[in-house]
Amino acid sequence: MKSGKGIKHWNPKRLALRAKFSAVTDTEVITKVIEESIEKDELEEQVRRILQMFPKWNSRKPKKARGPKVFFDLLSLFFENSTGLSLIEDDIGSFISRFEKSDCDIALAYLNDAHELNDLTDTELQALNKRFSYEPRAENSDVIRATAELNNHFAVFHSTHATTLTMRRAIEAGKLGSEHYYLSSDAAANWLSLIDSPSYPSYMDCLAGLRELVLGPTWANIIRAGNHQRVVMLGGGGAPSKDLLLIENILGLLPENRRPLRYVMVDLSSPLLIDSTRFILREMKRRGWTRKMLDPIPIEHDFLKLKGCAELLNEPGMTIWGCTGGTVGNVREDAFFSSLNARATTGDVLLLTADTFDGESLDHFRDKIRGKYKHEAMHNFLASPLGTVLQLERSDEGISSALRRISIDVDDDTDHEHSDVHGARCVQFSIRLKERDQPLVLLNSTRYSEKHLTDYAADLGWCHLRTVASPSNPSFKQFLFRRT
Repeated sequence: MKSGKGIKHWNPKRLALRAKFSAVTDTEVITKVIEESIEKDELEEQVRRILQMFPKWNSRKPKKARGPKVFFDLLSLFFENSTGLSLIEDDIGSFISRFEKSDCDIALAYLNDAHELNDLTDTELQALNKRFSYEPRAENSDVIRATAELNNHFAVFHSTHATTLTMRRAIEAGKLGSEHYYLSSDAAANWLSLIDSPSYPSYMDCLAGLRELVLGPTWANIIRAGNHQRVVMLGGGGAPSKDLLLIENILGLLPENRRPLRYVMVDLSSPLLIDSTRFILREMKRRGWTRKMLDPIPIEHDFLKLKGCAELLNEPGMTIWGCTGGTVGNVREDAFFSSLNARATTGDVLLLTADTFDGESLDHFRDKIRGKYKHEAMHNFLASPLGTVLQLERSDEGISSALRRISIDVDDDTDHEHSDVHGARCVQFSIRLKERDQPLVLLNSTRYSEKHLTDYAADLGWCHLRTVASPSNPSFKQFLFRRT
């Protein structure tokens, strides 16, 4: 480990804090540390200010009393006999020794699983494991195994019918699918980096709005009164913070003497499904949910073809369906609801997240969208599939040059070329390649009028119950529907 002017062992500390606070992103960690001590109307600005400096503390220590330094002062309140300064000066061993035993074990699991991200040498990591008598993935590991319900392995169900459009065929068709951004390990890692970027707040916008919705009386009354036996998250890999929020809330509303809850994730990305399942299993053990909840079922399958995994969704009782993060805006809505209606029954609930634009002129909306997506984190997200495109096209252009040439077009979808919902707007990423007459579409994302979206769902049998806007982004909304 190189020494410098920054916080000692800062990257390992960041990973350890994610473990302690059950967080996927730095933004989550910061929010959980400061939210009880900061006025609500100042919280977003304080989180943003701290987040801007968070990755830079490898090379410089926080000094300003307002903003970055307040994080460590407030963090010290979670530990006995510590100060903000001591947490800054601690090495990683002393830092996690302040954790409770279960949190310490999970922090060590994080550090061992993400060895390439934590900046520790093999010798340092081995010494850390020895100090706490931690055996990575050992048969008697307290974290990985611990109970009969949580063992060293879990099954990922792979559909025998699911097929993915190959990149070559997608190029020939002139349009990549959203699934191409999550299928490989590199692409999945780029997604996780994107949601952790201060330039891309949508993940936290969604989480904040989802929290507001499930804490409301409409949701609570539905869950208490219903016979919902399972949650099925569609396109849900790679968003475990939302999974934990839903699970914890539902378990808290259901009576103790009922059947254990089943949690199912349907996604085409095996890397993201695996990542989320590991996260959920660890939290099940830590939070004592193993008797209230069955092991999650990750299904590698196209959620637009739910009929093809019917045998895994045939348990009695009603279902809570979820499609969060604005994923519905990346697919055709007719295909989404047709697939959902093939499996849903009367009384089922649907949680749907969508980005909206009500009352916003097209010109203002266009400027906002282009500003939102023109940053390094978004370029890194686009880089993996674009690099494959350049390779298959035998282009001699470098990836950096190609990324700079991506066009972001924003228009009303008056001809329904991209969306089945009336009055929608389409955001389209595309690039022109040599020897091709038409641009290659890299990604589509639809934005909606709230009324038109709820009317569309109603026509397909889903009664609109409630809409909740994210406290940090009023245009990012959670919709609650019930199957009629």
